[in-house]
Amino acid sequence: MPYQIEKIDKVLILDAGTDENVSLALSHNVADVIVTEANAGIFCLLQKSFTGRDGVKLHQTMARTLLAFDTASYDLIELPVIGSFFGNSGLNAVESRYELSMEAFHKMWDKLSDGGMISVSCWMDYPTRNAYRLLASINQLLEEEKVNRPDEHVIAISSWSAVTFLVKKSEFNKNQIARVHQFCDDMMFDPLIIPESKVISQGTYNLLQDTSFFRNIERLLSSDKKEFIKTYPYRIQPATDNRPFFFQYIRWNGIRQLIVSLGEGGIPFLELGYVLILFTFFQIILIAGIFIMLPLLIKSWKSKNSMWVFLYFSGIGLAYMFIEIVFIQQFTFYFGQATYATAASISILLIASGLGSYYSSFLKNTKKMLLLIPVVIAILLLSYSLFLAPVLSFTIGSRLLVKIMISIFLLGIPGFMLGMPFPLGKKYLSEDRQEDIPWAWSFNGYFSVISTALATIISVEAGFVWLLLIAAFTYALAGLSNAREIV
Repeated sequence: MPYQIEKIDKVLILDAGTDENVSLALSHNVADVIVTEANAGIFCLLQKSFTGRDGVKLHQTMARTLLAFDTASYDLIELPVIGSFFGNSGLNAVESRYELSMEAFHKMWDKLSDGGMISVSCWMDYPTRNAYRLLASINQLLEEEKVNRPDEHVIAISSWSAVTFLVKKSEFNKNQIARVHQFCDDMMFDPLIIPESKVISQGTYNLLQDTSFFRNIERLLSSDKKEFIKTYPYRIQPATDNRPFFFQYIRWNGIRQLIVSLGEGGIPFLELGYVLILFTFFQIILIAGIFIMLPLLIKSWKSKNSMWVFLYFSGIGLAYMFIEIVFIQQFTFYFGQATYATAASISILLIASGLGSYYSSFLKNTKKMLLLIPVVIAILLLSYSLFLAPVLSFTIGSRLLVKIMISIFLLGIPGFMLGMPFPLGKKYLSEDRQEDIPWAWSFNGYFSVISTALATIISVEAGFVWLLLIAAFTYALAGLSNAREIV
């Protein structure tokens, strides 16, 4: 559809996957085709197909990464098709989709030429979620960009199985709207949202049995949209970089209503990826308790420092993994490759923590030190929650070697500090409280194990910033517990 509306000279195709959209652009004689694809195997196939082809430039990186540092302007920015034909089991519910966050949409908007367009399609799912969340994101984009007449900037067409949204930086004119109608007649699509029409079309070529879809689209375009988003049984508010889980639709207070309304066959419509995370969390609590904590219960534990041992060692075990998850998230679109980000974050953190652990052996093991180190870590994490994302955004266009050096610096400082609390605490217990050491190991190991699944749950429900703040609070609590419990 975009190619029928306007002459496209420069197009950005995000997460290209197969070469379908690239070939489509070339078939319409587009002069410049910029392509991103993060998957190394697929990128290799794209290279074989288009290397040496005039006008095609390939980038092996995440879409969100290119959007952060690219300064070019485009007539068309095309996103990959969202969802899957006939829906899916929701196993991707906790998958981070940064190219669908509000920050990504704003970056795309900034990169549009005066008449440029953003094109995004989604498969129809039931109950409807993908289309509603996309439209909610588009509405918020236009609202935050202070567009005067937002209804003049959006077109949507539909079939019985898919919806395509087109968002234009300038208003659609009459000739462009006429071409949309002609395109729909030629291809047997139905105009869903058209600037000239105040009524949502319920279709001519593709009739849907459930007409609530059209009523809900009308509500999302009305002044009642915020109330609809708030009360809809699924989460359809726009995704953000802080909570980039576009396909996580489960709303806690709506689960019972969904199961009742859908019947026994409703379970497949739940986002099973998130449900599995919840089941995993409860399984880990039980299994880790059996294999880590239960063996210690066969003997009594009498200690004057039991509360401190619990707060200190469980706290640093829990918070360390929280921090690791946040850093992996932040560096994922910094490097443009999830594998590189994970490898870099974990490697640098563990090496730096090892160095910090070694250095701690030279420190005086005093009550003051056991309080000071965790509190310093908490303050450091609070500063990172404010400054890490801006620093990464400012340097994201740097060369790979520069990025690696910046990563070593940004991850190495907290990593070095994070390596100190455990050996300092164990050394303190080894002096005259050796009966507490097995419990310290167990508390630390138990909460380290459960923290992985818990970190994902907190990220989905509250966001990565809150995850980092909770980690900072936990370290502060571990440090301050020393002031009262150590005697």
